[in-house]
Amino acid sequence: MAGGPGKKTGESPAKTSISGVAVDSRQVRPGYLFCAIAGTRLDGNLFIPDALAAGAAAVLTDRPQAVPMTNSVRDAIRQGRVLVVPDARVAVAKAAANFYGHPAANLLVAGVTGTLGKTSVSQILYAILQVAGSPWSPGLIGSLGIRYGEIRLPSHLTTPDAVSLQRTYSQMTRAGVRVAVMEVSSHGQLQHRVDEIPFRLGVFLNLIPGEHADVHPDFASYVAVKSRLLDQLVAGSVLVYNHDDAEVRTLVEARASQTPAQERSWTPLGYSCTGPGFTGPINEGDASLPGLAGLSVLLTLSDLALSLDGSRFVLRSHPALGIPLVGGGRRPPVELGCEVRLLGPHNARNAAAAAAAALALGVPEESIQEALAGLLPFRRRMERIYRGSFSVLDDTTGHPESFRALFETVLLLAPRRVWLLTATRGNRGIAINRANARTIAAWTGRLPLGGIIVTPAWDRADVANQASDAEVAAFRGELDSAGVHYRFFPELLPAVHAALSRLKEGDLLVIAGTQCLDGAAEIVREALAVPAQAT
Repeated sequence: MAGGPGKKTGESPAKTSISGVAVDSRQVRPGYLFCAIAGTRLDGNLFIPDALAAGAAAVLTDRPQAVPMTNSVRDAIRQGRVLVVPDARVAVAKAAANFYGHPAANLLVAGVTGTLGKTSVSQILYAILQVAGSPWSPGLIGSLGIRYGEIRLPSHLTTPDAVSLQRTYSQMTRAGVRVAVMEVSSHGQLQHRVDEIPFRLGVFLNLIPGEHADVHPDFASYVAVKSRLLDQLVAGSVLVYNHDDAEVRTLVEARASQTPAQERSWTPLGYSCTGPGFTGPINEGDASLPGLAGLSVLLTLSDLALSLDGSRFVLRSHPALGIPLVGGGRRPPVELGCEVRLLGPHNARNAAAAAAAALALGVPEESIQEALAGLLPFRRRMERIYRGSFSVLDDTTGHPESFRALFETVLLLAPRRVWLLTATRGNRGIAINRANARTIAAWTGRLPLGGIIVTPAWDRADVANQASDAEVAAFRGELDSAGVHYRFFPELLPAVHAALSRLKEGDLLVIAGTQCLDGAAEIVREALAVPAQAT
């Protein structure tokens, strides 16, 4: 555009002192750098005039053609205060890291990624580090919020934006945090939110087709984005990976075969869950097969014993190779008898992943055992929110594999009847809704099912999770074609009340869905006069 931000005016940009960085124009203060990001619903370039009016010292954009040409914008262009970059998301990650002084370099950052289990594994690892004490003083960033010391902050994204991340790492550093555990989502990688983060520990859980098909054009693209974590592991890192997951194992072995071990920045630590109780994800491989790159399983979970109160198992490391340590060296072989109060074999697998990461960090064995034994269910992760003549179980479930894991656990609980309150996934596409509904239909003959209630929760879902008419139709259409009877409620409040009204002694209500069902537990507690901390 003539005279626009991309046009050279002959003037050199004035040297300006920057007092802050923001990606939201409402957060701009005098002296800030405003980074205009084009999102899926809003284009930050449209708010550049607002940022300038709020006192922005400079603005950054990669879409000069989208910048409104107001008088304030024209003045800023003439003054060299509108900066055009090839990719605004890449640039804002660099700008935020530079402004805050690259605080993540002063922390040991552990990144947890995978299709399923990121939240649970991150929470378990955080709990272990809390028990371990000051040498591992932890911080946590994930879908359940930000935590360190006495600080508890909400987070609207699994992986926050780059500015929020760098600011949080700066605050954690000042608070004495030594190890920062964070969930690394595919959105976070795709949108370069975690650029400029030097990871020293990686945890790779699984790679399952069908997740975020609305963002990734195909499974190969999804895997490519997820695998960026391996490229961000710095020298002396350890990569904990699920050897039972064929996609993860193939990825790790392919990367390992490309680079000699002495030149690789990371050392692999494979874990495997063996024996009865582990059917594994849909792409599970045979952990006993030799790896393509000769990688060995260094930690196994075996002797699994499940009960209504949790599980017991034994963790054993390779008798000759021990466990690699972050920073170099190895710890001697370990054999740990563990127990957790989390329900289901998938949570035992999550505990194994977190324990492997803790072992690689040098955490004492007794701290791992103590922390696992003291765990309580995490919010909306197989959380029992009511126990009485009947029970209510709440779980964030939005993928066929997470439904399968949930239903397997429900069978273990052996209720008289199961009532399922589930939801369409909003703003995630038709394919995942059809797949979820097909999974539910396939399990109706295996569960002692009393009934199914379906809702898009249009009264509670935020903009990012509002289900479209097409998504709802796809979900309901699959149930209809399978001959599954259900009741449909457009809103969450009457859906929950309808489910509660059907419960009798010995029954189990299962709340299974993603963000649009986040308010269901609160409605249940209000209806049953149960305090929030009840489990």
